[in-house]
Amino acid sequence: MNAPKTLLLGFFCLVAACATGKGGRASSIVMEPMFIGAEPDERLGLAEFDAATLLRKGLERQQRNDCRGALPYYERLLVQFPESRYLSAAALNAGVCAEQTGNDEGAVRYYSLITERLTHSKDYVLAAFRQAGCLRRLGKTELAERVLAAMLDREALEVPDRIEALLERADCLVELGKPYDAERWFMRALVLFRRNQRQLYLEPALGARALFGLGMLAEQR
Repeated sequence: MNAPKTLLLGFFCLVAACATGKGGRASSIVMEPMFIGAEPDERLGLAEFDAATLLRKGLERQQRNDCRGALPYYERLLVQFPESRYLSAAALNAGVCAEQTGNDEGAVRYYSLITERLTHSKDYVLAAFRQAGCLRRLGKTELAERVLAAMLDREALEVPDRIEALLERADCLVELGKPYDAERWFMRALVLFRRNQRQLYLEPALGARALFGLGMLAEQR
């Protein structure tokens, strides 16, 4: 009799202990899910896998500039392991791969998983910038401006990232035909740049972009 092809879900211990008690014994155990199939998955070539394996396989292909080959691994991780600690990394890299294959719509969906659901992820800032860039290329500048506004609401945003977000938001407002609002954000970026330039060794290009934006708006009046 042939074995069934249905995937079975099992749980295996990948991390033996998060903390140890007396005698070095584990006091807690972290369980990671693993899927086991009777036959290898046609797209992945794997009969059994966990989230870490999928991420590693995707990264291996992405590093070889094979984004089309990497995406199935990231996509399967996002669908199969929605609570995985690797979810943010998979979403970010899937977004980058989608961009590189010319699929900005798909990239926006991947990045939004981080910016809307995984907002405490260390990948949030990069995902938000890339999502805004994709939205602008798609002609959805108003949505891009909202993504940048949400980023600027974060108190913990580092100064260089805050200046960059201010500049990007100002650019969006220029595209939306709101020059006076844009001028306000260019000015905020310039003030923040000058206040921190020497202490943080900020890139001069940030200040130059703010000055250029202000000059451009002045010429248009």
